[in-house]
Amino acid sequence: MDEKKTVKNIIIWIIFSLILSMLPLFDSAIQIYLNNLHHEMSQTWIAIIKSVVSHGELYLITLSTLGVGVGELFKGDFKWTMGRVFIIGGSFIVFYFSTSNFTRFSITHNQLDNSFIFHSSMFLLCSAIILTLSSFLIHKTKVIKEKE
Repeated sequence: MDEKKTVKNIIIWIIFSLILSMLPLFDSAIQIYLNNLHHEMSQTWIAIIKSVVSHGELYLITLSTLGVGVGELFKGDFKWTMGRVFIIGGSFIVFYFSTSNFTRFSITHNQLDNSFIFHSSMFLLCSAIILTLSSFLIHKTKVIKEKE
């Protein structure tokens, strides 16, 4: 029963947190692609995605993803375990770099290298997704240990 609830929570998180937060980026990519078709310009999907993502928006999505993950850790009976300490510590490291990179990007008014923004924001988002999934799954391991 608890396994189904965990899977349901992860699916809801993927649909309503990740996918919905990225819809404006998907829409921008599609608009650029259609504009390129209209003007008979050739641009690969990778180049389109890099141009869309290189404005710092993924840093904000990373921050909201981390918020969900850390919030999930504090649900129910909270106890400081090594897994929770690792996830919270990792989340704060990713939070710090996402915030500082976005702030630096905002202050310099897009004078940072777009390649740096793309790669760092993708890395930090992937890290946030892994940490958030771990937050959901840490409850599952707690339930297994209690049953044994």
